[in-house]
Amino acid sequence: MSEDSNEFLKFVEDGDQPLYHGCDHTTKMNFLVESFNWKAKHVLSDACYGDFLEFIKGLLPEENLVPLMVNDAKKILSVLGMDYEKIHACPNDCILYRGEKYKEADVCPSCGVSRSKQPGNDIDVYLQPLIDDLKLLWNGVEGVYDAYRGEYFKLKAVLFWTINDFPTYGNLSRSIVRGYNGCPICVDQTQPHRLKKCNKLVFMRHRRGLPRHHPYRRQAAVFDNTVEEDLAAVPLTGEEVLARVKGLNCEFGKREESTPRVRIVDDEDRPCWKKKSIFFQLEYWKDIPVRHNLDVMHIEKNCCDSITGTLLNIPGKTKDGVAARLDMVAMGIRTELKPDVSGKRTKLPLAAWNCKLDEKEKVCGSFFGIKVPTGFSSNIRNLVPMEGLKLSKLKSHDCHVLMQVLLPVVLR
Repeated sequence: MSEDSNEFLKFVEDGDQPLYHGCDHTTKMNFLVESFNWKAKHVLSDACYGDFLEFIKGLLPEENLVPLMVNDAKKILSVLGMDYEKIHACPNDCILYRGEKYKEADVCPSCGVSRSKQPGNDIDVYLQPLIDDLKLLWNGVEGVYDAYRGEYFKLKAVLFWTINDFPTYGNLSRSIVRGYNGCPICVDQTQPHRLKKCNKLVFMRHRRGLPRHHPYRRQAAVFDNTVEEDLAAVPLTGEEVLARVKGLNCEFGKREESTPRVRIVDDEDRPCWKKKSIFFQLEYWKDIPVRHNLDVMHIEKNCCDSITGTLLNIPGKTKDGVAARLDMVAMGIRTELKPDVSGKRTKLPLAAWNCKLDEKEKVCGSFFGIKVPTGFSSNIRNLVPMEGLKLSKLKSHDCHVLMQVLLPVVLR
């Protein structure tokens, strides 16, 4: 057995000892791991963590195994591969000062800026250490010790997918997530439409995703006065995406633009990707069918805020207004809801989604009187100020409960 293995086993055996004589609920190693997690969670300095260790050591019975020095605790965890390394970054996000090539450099070789400034935020540069670790795990790490079985094995791991909100989806996949090709599934088959009054870009033809003979496909008047005959776009495979992005050059770091950006007109080809995703450095990434996932809680909260804001006409949250109605008329959708501008004040005809005052009172009163089991959600009563007839301070889980359980009941 190697010297490193002997040292490792020594620390494992030492870590399995009770924290103090007679302690049967935790060990020295468990204490160190949990306290280090606590240190990281609350962003404590080493000095603060050292005072914490000293305080705990004084509270426990004598001859306890709590390390007195921070360095002693770090030494134990580093043997188990739980240490960390601080890596300097170029302030223009060009490089990380790591590896034989850049570790000792004082100036960025790409932009010439001094190493001593604060780093920027180019995600690919900062993901490179993670990618290196994932490559290592894909090939396998020999000599990992299984404390339960008491034997060594070869550790392998893969990254199945990422879970994130939509802007981060674009940062990680390098797909365009705004503009005319803003759907990473439809890519160049995205169906955008510019709303002139709202000054927004929206995406149409959602009924393409329904089954071929779904009745909604033929209900033209209820939607946009068209019968939907097309099928949904088929998502590209990893190999197809890789083939499309292979020729994209990727220069990291912030650059001053020498010429102003050229506005792309509607009939020109538009890009679907910004760069080649750094995850394609993993040889298995192209073979994974679903590489990036959207966090449903973000989406559900946004939808909940929009729906409740529109139903209750909450200022700042409603999606109904003069501009939205004018854009609907311009598209030939529900022209009977056109705003009345004949008087001094613009009036909006009542739509099916507009609640009258008495209906708002009924909806908010229903929410106000709901009682839910402990831990099911927040106290709904506290989220419904009756004087304002609105919902406020909703957290993500509250929005989930509201959308899936409470809102259908209240609206009935």
